[in-house]
Amino acid sequence: MFSVIAMMLSLSASGYDFEVNGFYFNILSMTDMTVEVTSGDVTYSGDIVIPMTVSYANHILTVRQIGNRAFYGCSKVTSISLPSTISQIGDESFSSTNIDSLYVPNTIKYIGGRAFSSCIYLKKLIIEDGQEDIEINWNSWIDRPFISCPIDSIYMGRNIYRESWGAQSSIFNGISSSSLNIEIGTNVTYLTYCLFQNCTNIKSIAIPNNVKDIYFCAFKGCTNLESVILGSSIENIGSSAFDGCASLSSIIIPKSVSTIGSSAFANCSSLLEVTSKNPNPVSTENDCFSATTYWKGVLYVPFNSSNSFKNANGWNNFSSIIELGEDVTDDTYFNITAIVNYGGDLIVNEKEITNSSLSFPIIEKSNLDISLVPYQGYVLKSIILNGVDITNILTDNIYSITSLNENITIVVTFVELPTYLAIKNADNGTVSLVVNKGNTYTTVITPAEGWEISTISFNGTEVTNELVDNTYATPSITSDSELSVVYKQTTENSVKALQANNTIKVSAYNREITIKNDGVTSIANVYTLGGTLVTSETVNSGTTTIRFSTNNVYLVKIGNQTFKVAL
Repeated sequence: MFSVIAMMLSLSASGYDFEVNGFYFNILSMTDMTVEVTSGDVTYSGDIVIPMTVSYANHILTVRQIGNRAFYGCSKVTSISLPSTISQIGDESFSSTNIDSLYVPNTIKYIGGRAFSSCIYLKKLIIEDGQEDIEINWNSWIDRPFISCPIDSIYMGRNIYRESWGAQSSIFNGISSSSLNIEIGTNVTYLTYCLFQNCTNIKSIAIPNNVKDIYFCAFKGCTNLESVILGSSIENIGSSAFDGCASLSSIIIPKSVSTIGSSAFANCSSLLEVTSKNPNPVSTENDCFSATTYWKGVLYVPFNSSNSFKNANGWNNFSSIIELGEDVTDDTYFNITAIVNYGGDLIVNEKEITNSSLSFPIIEKSNLDISLVPYQGYVLKSIILNGVDITNILTDNIYSITSLNENITIVVTFVELPTYLAIKNADNGTVSLVVNKGNTYTTVITPAEGWEISTISFNGTEVTNELVDNTYATPSITSDSELSVVYKQTTENSVKALQANNTIKVSAYNREITIKNDGVTSIANVYTLGGTLVTSETVNSGTTTIRFSTNNVYLVKIGNQTFKVAL
């Protein structure tokens, strides 16, 4: 087995091992039978759907990774779909492509430096929910994988891992959008070192209850961050975690927090309201907050605990410490868990949730506004709220809850509308078939006696020259499509006419008959199969289009030539 593949590879002098169906591959392991996608002789373009496996030399090989620079500079690549077999995306692999969204499956363990840099249309990033951390290379300023991308929406479904914080650069710093919305999924337990450092386009962040640790510099330098909600399970807030968040005006520190690192809220010049939910002062340093916060701000503490804070290191720097009233209790938050598959957006109180599982807190007695927006080609199948199907009681895909008083779980399922191939064959009429999106369709076309194939059109483009032994295979079908077959009569008179003048071509698409005439002006008479004249049109040199209001099978007679057309 290995010798056959090795012999075939030895014949290739190019920068890839072999090519199949327009993809170029390198062998990673003959033992494991794995390959990577790489670049090749022809630049990739269009919608890229990377296969899970590839057949080569009579063996099935698993596609395991995207090689370094595999699609680099392929400006005509408009979308990518990564299979569940992929575990690694190499350096600069999709840099400077024109993709507008990116879905990272939970099988991917590593993304290389500058992997998606300068993708100037990339707006949405989804890292699928998963239990295993994903490692992303950003150990230097230049390595940031999303630099110069206008991403405005990120869903983070699992922990992002980095080995150390020594480089102090941020994976998401350098994103060029004016506003960046971050959603954190239910599997995320920590926010790693410098994760969003210097992301000045983040204006608010809700950290859900499943997150326990916010590491060093996680949000440092996010100067436009105005609102931070800390979940009820956070235990540690790292050093400089929110250092330099100059627009942040207030923060509530949950009871669960046990340590706050040095400079955690330093240089937050607008932070004038700090609330501790814990009556026991949390361990911190003297420089946890800025001098402005200590001198001009107010520290709110639980009833009968002010003396403890006045004597606690760091907290005793506050000039004003005010106890909350005895009747003031902690705000009660209910958890909203939303699970949405691909195919549309779930919007809860203006929070957009896409193809993910997300948990976030909402205060008791709040109103909940739920709306659903299917993508083009998709439709809402169901919405289940706390186990009850409410699909049939939606109004324009909108549902509202007043005065929230319980935890809410929302499960939304969108389904893709079927893809149809309409085969318009003048012998058999129109047959509409449901086809699997992305597949091709092969058909054998056999004319009736006395007729021959004149033209074949796919979605209005003539493809007659692609016919092989009366067999035609469509391209990959990604949307509703139409295959049209026009026949030409082969009687003795018409054969003589064709020998004298073969300048007429007739094709059909979308209730239109198109006549291409490279000869002299003629008259086209269109009849029903029953012989009723429908219309007469003058056919000058060039292209003439005849539009019909209904689908039918027609006979088109031009001189001594007769064509049979299905619309």
